[in-house]
Amino acid sequence: MTTPSIDPRLVHVLSGEVASLQQHLARVGHDLGLLRQQLDGPPMQAPPQQHPVSRPPVQMPPVQGPPVSAPPIRSIPRPMPAPPRDTTPWWQRDGVVSRVLAAAGAAVTVIGVVMLVVLAAQSGWFGPGPRVAAGALLSGALVAASHRVVARPGGRVGAVALAATGFAGLYLDLAAVTALYGWVHPVVGLVVGLGVAALGVAVATRWSSQSLAVMVVAGIAALAPVVTGGITPALLAFLVVVQIAASPVDVREQWVWLRVVRTVPVVGAVLLAGLLAHVETVPTADLLPLLVVAGLSFGTAVVAWWTTLAHRAVDPASLASIAATAAAVLVTATLFSRPVAGGVDAVVALVLVAILIARRELVATVRLVLTATASVAVASALVTGTADQVRILALLLVATTALLVGARTRSGVSAAAGAFFALLGTSAHTQVTSVDSLSSPVRALDSGWASVPASVAMIAMAVAGVLAALRTIEDTTLRALAAGLSGVAGLFGATAVCVITGIEIGGRTGFLVGHGAATIVWMTVAVALLMRGLSDATGARAVLAAGLTVAASAIAKLFLFDLSALGGLPRAAAFLVVGMMLLGIGTRYARSFADRAVTADAGGPATRSH
Repeated sequence: MTTPSIDPRLVHVLSGEVASLQQHLARVGHDLGLLRQQLDGPPMQAPPQQHPVSRPPVQMPPVQGPPVSAPPIRSIPRPMPAPPRDTTPWWQRDGVVSRVLAAAGAAVTVIGVVMLVVLAAQSGWFGPGPRVAAGALLSGALVAASHRVVARPGGRVGAVALAATGFAGLYLDLAAVTALYGWVHPVVGLVVGLGVAALGVAVATRWSSQSLAVMVVAGIAALAPVVTGGITPALLAFLVVVQIAASPVDVREQWVWLRVVRTVPVVGAVLLAGLLAHVETVPTADLLPLLVVAGLSFGTAVVAWWTTLAHRAVDPASLASIAATAAAVLVTATLFSRPVAGGVDAVVALVLVAILIARRELVATVRLVLTATASVAVASALVTGTADQVRILALLLVATTALLVGARTRSGVSAAAGAFFALLGTSAHTQVTSVDSLSSPVRALDSGWASVPASVAMIAMAVAGVLAALRTIEDTTLRALAAGLSGVAGLFGATAVCVITGIEIGGRTGFLVGHGAATIVWMTVAVALLMRGLSDATGARAVLAAGLTVAASAIAKLFLFDLSALGGLPRAAAFLVVGMMLLGIGTRYARSFADRAVTADAGGPATRSH
């Protein structure tokens, strides 16, 4: 037996590799020991490392193999200790007491200025001139003192309170000079007031202090009625001037509370003045300033929102301001005659629609709010500015347009607006042409020719509603419900056209012929739906269900109403036409089933079944 020879060079190479591995393991063990000491306690001095005697490497050709890398050693992070909880009562925390005292002092001081200017006049304390001069000097001194205090350590809180008191006092003093004493022309007083309010907001912007701006506006809004003597045109004018002066700050700052404080007073005053005008008899000339103020407030809200679009895609406070000021305009318009009210509402609607057209990149939330507000304005314009039949026709035409736009652009917002107008138009149309009026010749005559255009518009609205439902609604059940409701409205409109046209042309005989024609129209729609279900696989079940429902309704009408109400030729014609339609569609379905059975026996692809 031959003993295999052993290569001595290979033995030497393996010995060198084992020695290298021993050195590497020694270094790894040493490093792990240091790491453990660092994790367990304070670092210790590492003993000097003794390097083993290195052997001369053996020159051999390198052995190819995959590189082996040691996994990285990660330190275990220790959890950071939670910051200590502040148990100090809120009233003892830094700045709280100073802010409360400063705000209280500002409020008391402003009330004192008002008492000096107004209440002193009621009590007969010294003359009007000294009262106004004292109020102005005191307010100016407060503003000057605020600029001296703001640069001192801890003086910002006091400076804000002083400045807010001073600017509010100056504005109220100017309002008293204009509205109470009549020393200054209202136009001049409003212009100067705009400058005072704008200066106060500018100082607040320079100091980056929303509280200063809010205190100025809130103080003016709270005490201006005392100066002007209640809800007067002068009060409305000064409040809208404050809103205008406080709007440019939106370009630089995102002060939500300022938007609220500048909008709520003027909207509330306009609505309250409108309510009082509804209760009392107010001449139209006295109502014009109220409408002008409401329009200026709405325009200010729109412009302020428009200027901030580049910085904020969605601003709930600004959108709420637009909706609130638009509502104030719509409420005020109801105080005027029908043409004026309709025109004002139409202007509000056109402004909002123009914005929607000009800024197509608006996010869905903004488009929804603006569309809803514009829809209310359009509905108000149509309801208050048109007669009954014209109003119904206009509502249905607007609904048709909005639904078609929604179907074409696949816009759920436009479709929702169209559904809103469709509901209004359908409700108004059924008040003139109801189901009861279509069941009696006497009541059908009351509707007259004037209802026929609205019924035709309802048919168009129904078609647009079905298209919008199919293109904009994702949920299957909701889509079928919306399309079904639109179809019912269309069948009602078609029935109204047939019956009203028949009775207007042929009297009672025409009434009977019209109902027979309506039944045939119902059955025609059912046949069209059933044929559609055969030719198109998309939504075949829903179309088939709709077709069968309409067919069942037509048959029910034929037996429950036409059989007893119609007579002679109209009844026979209705039965014959409906029967032939049923035979035809039944034959078509039977042939379709037979063709599918032959295809299935021949090994063709499976098809849908009905």
